[in-house]
Amino acid sequence: MKKTDTHPSIYRLAQQTTPLIYLASCAFIMILIMRTWLVMGLITPVTVSGSSMAPTLVGPHIEMACSKCQQTLRLAAQQLPSANLIHCPYCQQGRLDWTHAVSQPGTRLWIDRTLTGWRLPHRWEVVVFYSPWQNYTFHSSKQGSRKTAVLCTKRVLGLPGEQLQLVAGDLWIDGQLQVKKLTEQHLLRQLIRCNPSPLTLPEDQKDSEKESLFLTDQSYTDDAPYNGQLSRKLNLIQDFMLSTHLTCQGKGSLTWTIDDGRQPLTIRIQPAVGTMQLLDHGRPLLMQTLSESSRQRLAHGEVLLELSTFDRQLLLAIDGQVELQYPLQLGVLPAGTRDPFVVTVTNLTVTLREAALWRDVYYGARPVGVGSWGTTFTRKNISPKHQTACWQLASDELFLVGDNAPVSIDSRVWPQAGMPRHLLVGRVIESR
Repeated sequence: MKKTDTHPSIYRLAQQTTPLIYLASCAFIMILIMRTWLVMGLITPVTVSGSSMAPTLVGPHIEMACSKCQQTLRLAAQQLPSANLIHCPYCQQGRLDWTHAVSQPGTRLWIDRTLTGWRLPHRWEVVVFYSPWQNYTFHSSKQGSRKTAVLCTKRVLGLPGEQLQLVAGDLWIDGQLQVKKLTEQHLLRQLIRCNPSPLTLPEDQKDSEKESLFLTDQSYTDDAPYNGQLSRKLNLIQDFMLSTHLTCQGKGSLTWTIDDGRQPLTIRIQPAVGTMQLLDHGRPLLMQTLSESSRQRLAHGEVLLELSTFDRQLLLAIDGQVELQYPLQLGVLPAGTRDPFVVTVTNLTVTLREAALWRDVYYGARPVGVGSWGTTFTRKNISPKHQTACWQLASDELFLVGDNAPVSIDSRVWPQAGMPRHLLVGRVIESR
């Protein structure tokens, strides 16, 4: 008698599932390799412990939300204010009790380790590296003691072979001022003020109305709320950005007066016609037509308007579309401004929503607490009078600075300004 298989379905199932098990195993191995070798921080957490990259990346801190403007205020755990109640630095309306705030750990990072193998970092990228100029962490075990270099994170300002200058907060490379693109401005901008309430102009059926959006009692400086009670000399700033959601109705004009403390200019926009004019004390500098996409957006709905004076350039963008780039005057130190953006509407109804004022990072010549201009400055590369500093990088060095420039210990004060490229670990691809 022919022997029959009493469980044919089991063998068929095994034959069908074997390729699936193989593929699943391969996928698991690839994921393990990626997590272990290509991306650092997925399995073993990598978290920020200091304040040098705030507000982009923060160490242990407390955070609380303002009930008026809904902005989240973060304060460094080591720089908490002496008073329990503080005013919201962004809207100047809410009162916050930081004693009821929630303590938070430092930002967790995911680090792309493939960067070191196939390209140089880009300027303005945030990178992680081993610092030979900071204290080592020692570990003891039965096998003995060992030491591991401290992981640090900073932003890339200078690339191999370049000569850098920091002049009144701005970055110069090989004698050329570095002008950020709009996307780069978004990466580095820091919130100063916001207006949580919508503003409609003109009110009471007026033909024309003028409004100062962020007028203050004193000139704007590079003070940072995150640093809390840190005592230091503040610097006047001139690199501002205004962002607001805007709607227009009517056939009149919308005029922006931009005062960065150096060179006041005026932009006049006629939404119905789709034209824009730039003026200097009433003298026309240029006139141009808005792009078709911006004209359509202005005519039919709300747009995101952005005006900035970062890096001595006047920039205007509508929904991310850059409509104007105009170079501003160089060689003039900032005099300070209390009223950077003023809007005037004539025969037009305009609504501004979620208006916010931002600033660029101000790169001072040295951080707080480095006495006698620091060890780096024995080469006399600092001019305190003109707020400038100069460095020359070797062919394998990077110049790295923290976003919280007043407290960041970085290339400006390291014994060797340039960081050797072989110490680079990777770039930050995600932070939580």
